[in-house]
Amino acid sequence: IENMSSEIFGKGGAEKVEKEMKVKFLGRVNLDQKIRDITDAAKPAILEVEHLQKEFDKIFTKLIFTMPA
Repeated sequence: IENMSSEIFGKGGAEKVEKEMKVKFLGRVNLDQKIRDITDAAKPAILEVEHLQKEFDKIFTKLIFTMPA
């Protein structure tokens, strides 16, 4: 999972590692001012930022389907 993905820190590093290490890329969590403000206030951003909820749903779905039974 690539976190803090942005123009400041760059994007695509996790996908590069995926190829090098032969692991599955699960998703990306972009750096966002709203997320920073909410977490600085000690609140869980996933409950307040809709696009973050959607991204984690995608990540969790991929994770569930890649785990061995």
